[in-house]
Amino acid sequence: MKSKPVLIVDDDDLARLALAEVLQKCGMDVVCVSTPDDARNARECRVIVSELRLTGQTAAEGQALLAELRDRRRGSDVVIFSSFLGAAHADPMISGVAASLPKSTPLREVAATICTLMERLR
Repeated sequence: MKSKPVLIVDDDDLARLALAEVLQKCGMDVVCVSTPDDARNARECRVIVSELRLTGQTAAEGQALLAELRDRRRGSDVVIFSSFLGAAHADPMISGVAASLPKSTPLREVAATICTLMERLR
């Protein structure tokens, strides 16, 4: 039986596809979506990696989407991988967020964080 995938939620095509490629090279199954509705309708996943705000969303709407995704998928960890992280976002803004990484984080480090979460969830 194949393990549940990593869900990447990001409206930045380049960032989404680059991260997906790195994770696939690590042997992970990846599902990519770019809209809140697609994220809500995506299949079950082990880890959700998401931008904090998608196009047209306020920070509060982005946080609400992440909380909703986490609540709908109780067995999944949430990783924020966002351009919108700053000093004001140093502490996780949503309870249950496993990691918050700025988009300036090298993709290998992001992949290592996700690999660690995937191993912990097995």
